[in-house]
Amino acid sequence: MPNTVQVPGVGGPQATPPTAQQRSISFDQAAHRGVEQSQVFAGIQLGGAALGTAQVTLGNGPISLLPQGYMRGVLIDIITTTAANNGTANGDWPFSLFSLLRLHDTNGATMTEITGLHDYYLNLFSGTIGETSDLSQFPDYSNSATSPSCQFYLPVELDSDGFGALANQSAADTYKLDAILDSPANNYTAAPTVNNPIFTVTVFLDYWTIPGASDMLGRPQQQEPPYHGVAAYAYQSTANNFSAGQGTLKIGFTGNQFKNLIVTGRAAGTGYATGGARAAATLPNPYTLRYDTRDLMIGTLRENRRNWFSYLCTPTTTFLTGIMAFNWNYARSRRLGGTSPPPNSFVSWLPTLPATRFELTGTYGAGTVDYLVNTVSVAETNPALRGVSPNLTGYQPPVAATVPGAQ
Repeated sequence: MPNTVQVPGVGGPQATPPTAQQRSISFDQAAHRGVEQSQVFAGIQLGGAALGTAQVTLGNGPISLLPQGYMRGVLIDIITTTAANNGTANGDWPFSLFSLLRLHDTNGATMTEITGLHDYYLNLFSGTIGETSDLSQFPDYSNSATSPSCQFYLPVELDSDGFGALANQSAADTYKLDAILDSPANNYTAAPTVNNPIFTVTVFLDYWTIPGASDMLGRPQQQEPPYHGVAAYAYQSTANNFSAGQGTLKIGFTGNQFKNLIVTGRAAGTGYATGGARAAATLPNPYTLRYDTRDLMIGTLRENRRNWFSYLCTPTTTFLTGIMAFNWNYARSRRLGGTSPPPNSFVSWLPTLPATRFELTGTYGAGTVDYLVNTVSVAETNPALRGVSPNLTGYQPPVAATVPGAQ
């Protein structure tokens, strides 16, 4: 008969001896989600003046983000305070507002470098911000050409239990953000004639609090997110020119595991941040996605659209014209994203080496092609190059003294 002990108030045998090591409370149960305003930029006029034509850099350079706990992501909220008098926005509006969103690691390395529209795709296909990952469905969204309202999000964590969240506890070594508003010429097909819109841009930090070593009952708690040090990266390559006919798009940024690859076709033309209007006719049809010596995927645009659309969480179709998507972060629920770290949720990230041959070949139309890659580094980062974790000098819940001789 197993060594059991009667537990008062429970009414049944306990199979585990009382001397066995107590299991730690998981990080997502011990920590708490928080949000805090990092910076506010008021009176930001598109173009830099009433009818200015320049790009505008928020804060005139990299913005130091608030150090707090374990960073989950960065929200950039943009709201119009003075409307433009008129104007006709382009087809990527209002996500074309930012020509660059760049997140720097604490060691200065770039973790994310994308346009505003690529940020829309990053959230839509990563599935890391919730069931509604379509930024155009957020409650304060408006695509008004004269008075837009929208939010951009740079996800850091990979899953809802904190997997991928990164230590952000050093005021000396902060994460930094570059945010550049694009010129009116790249936002409007018919620009305002009296004044450009004026915005207030607010930056928020989503984070996890730092749990104590034990809770108020003395139970041990995990103080770091699962597999802390695993980090996500997102990069883009824009305005790759193609003539009509057979062509090859070489995919860079290899060396980590790929979550997804998003390819955007654009017709030849001006007025957009990376070329002309989105156009499916520029994309390869039929296509072959080559992975080293293997033809990993061979299909058509119709097949590809059916594939990725079936995984999305309640998308609209406004910004889905002229794209292809290849995803390796679908969960066992067959939704993009997951519910817990591998092996329970993510089915198959695609591993690559720096020398991996990764190409999209096929019959292209004339125009330009952009692509976005979202990858994951599963190697631990040197703690000296990452924000401090965890801060053991902070408040800890009191723990009762051990009773001498207790078993």
